[in-house]
Amino acid sequence: MSVINDRLDFLSDVLQDFCILHKLEFLSADDLLYDPSNELTDYQRDWLTAYCQTWDILQDNESLLTLSGYRNYIQCVDRLVDSMEVAS
Repeated sequence: MSVINDRLDFLSDVLQDFCILHKLEFLSADDLLYDPSNELTDYQRDWLTAYCQTWDILQDNESLLTLSGYRNYIQCVDRLVDSMEVAS
């Protein structure tokens, strides 16, 4: 398995944790965002949008195999994980 696929798998785990924390069905972030039946808070919508951006950057950017690219990836993931708040 490639480094990129390992990171995408990790991001999938992060999304699953987010869905559990916020009592959302475990779907793709795009599906959660664009399904009109989902009543998302502004926070959830912002988080899912940032998640999609991080996923796209990772999927499209082979430079993540470099040290500086890896640092940028880690910063994005850290922001996503740190920004998770407990569902009310």
